[in-house]
Amino acid sequence: MPEVKRRYYALVFLLLLALTAALKPSFEALDWRLFAALDGRRPPWPAEFHLVDVPWDLNPAGIETFRHDLTRALQALAALDTPPRAVVLDLSISALPLGLTADLETALDKLRERGTPVFAGVDLRHPVTGEPDAAYLQRHAKTQVYDRLEGFGHTEYKVVGRAVWYEPCIVLRGGDPGAAPPCEGALAVSVAESLVKRPHERKAGQRPIVVNLQGERAPAEKRWVVDEAAGGTLRHPVSAAGPAASQALRHTVVVVGNLQHDRIGMLGDRPGTEVVALTVADQIVPVAPLRLLTHWSALLAFTAFFSLAGVLCFSTLRRRVPALRLNLSAAWALAVLAMLAALVLVVVGLRHVADLVYPQVSFVALATFYAVSLSAHRARMRLRARAMQEDVTGGTTGGAVEAYDVFISYSRTPQENAAWVAANLAEPLARRQVDGRPLRVFFDQTSIRVGTSWYFKLAEAIQGSRCFVAVYTDEYFRKDFCRFEMGKAAVRLVRDGQFVVVPIVRGEVKVPAAFEHIQTLPAGDPARMVEQIVAQLPRPSPQD
Repeated sequence: MPEVKRRYYALVFLLLLALTAALKPSFEALDWRLFAALDGRRPPWPAEFHLVDVPWDLNPAGIETFRHDLTRALQALAALDTPPRAVVLDLSISALPLGLTADLETALDKLRERGTPVFAGVDLRHPVTGEPDAAYLQRHAKTQVYDRLEGFGHTEYKVVGRAVWYEPCIVLRGGDPGAAPPCEGALAVSVAESLVKRPHERKAGQRPIVVNLQGERAPAEKRWVVDEAAGGTLRHPVSAAGPAASQALRHTVVVVGNLQHDRIGMLGDRPGTEVVALTVADQIVPVAPLRLLTHWSALLAFTAFFSLAGVLCFSTLRRRVPALRLNLSAAWALAVLAMLAALVLVVVGLRHVADLVYPQVSFVALATFYAVSLSAHRARMRLRARAMQEDVTGGTTGGAVEAYDVFISYSRTPQENAAWVAANLAEPLARRQVDGRPLRVFFDQTSIRVGTSWYFKLAEAIQGSRCFVAVYTDEYFRKDFCRFEMGKAAVRLVRDGQFVVVPIVRGEVKVPAAFEHIQTLPAGDPARMVEQIVAQLPRPSPQD
């Protein structure tokens, strides 16, 4: 095939990739659901983690009530016989003075005195620009609250499908001129640095951290509320069953937040407080955390590798497997399936061997599909050109070409035309006797087996026929196989003086100029048409 054709296919491939890249965000949920399914983990709720629910009035005027309830929850935790290992506040406390009472400060100081570190979230976003800025603590209750904390960090989570991922450190705008831009760590990272001494370098460019949310929801015995009627003690919200808070919460990590209204992204069935607890647990358990592999170079490498491998796999199957040499559909399907299986194995291997999550499987799979499909289309067009021009009397399998008396060419659409051809031409001709034997009629509905290469089979049948009958209709010259059959018949008509072409016209049909020189017959009485076709059959050669 000329070089311009290869460039044409390469250009189509790049255009398809560009279109897919524009639609790439639509595939994210599918990719993450695939990750969750391939990850295979259904971890139980971490036993060390408990949740305390603080009611939250959606009315902004209710902030004072919310802070009062938060203070009562912290006071209840500080009053336990054995305090928790740590308290994590799933909320950012602004500098708005409503509810910032001395009781809140006292509760935080009491927890610190008892050796319980307290952590909280911060809101990095500027209220006007929406960008993370270095002045974020000025908008928080720094003196009253944050100076009393062990640590704090952002909770900028991105939820896709059944997974959540976040940046270990987010770069802030508005730092000192000439200095490296400051980078604020995640809340889970801050907790891990303090509780298990797991250091994280505070710099941009680190791979995002991934947490699979396929595991259990927080059980009822891990959820607590403040019982005002019982003097502000902690109890289970459903029933009084289970151990008392003083026994259940000793040496645990307690995450305080709202379990009713707080939701992250598309996780409408899982409170944000649970997500915070899971991200913190993911950082402090003694296992390697998952890292996200999303750099553009990884996408480029995966796309190029699997696309080229798919093309090579398709080409190798055709060359090495004789049964697939002309069966392009089977070779295409096997190559696509082999590449998809290899992609899944690589993604699973990265997850289990290197703790890397590659969430761009859909894009790479589609790119591989495009590459193999275009390769199969190019091979099909080359076969079509060969079948049109070459002498296939040797047979596609090396044997002799099967001989036919009549080859019937027609359009299968509309269905009425296919039924008309079968009833008025194929069946009557097959019943006719010539020289003491039935006519051998090639009719695609009965003469082509599943898995046969259509172009070469059609070329063989046309080359092995004595008469070519074409049924011209409005659809005929718009069909690729019909144009191929008529073109092959026209080539043979020029080369073989004994070959006969009989076009039958149904309705008003515009015949292309290349075929206008061939005399046509109008569709009429079926018996008469059959007689005219039989009458024009050339005399068989002695070997027939």
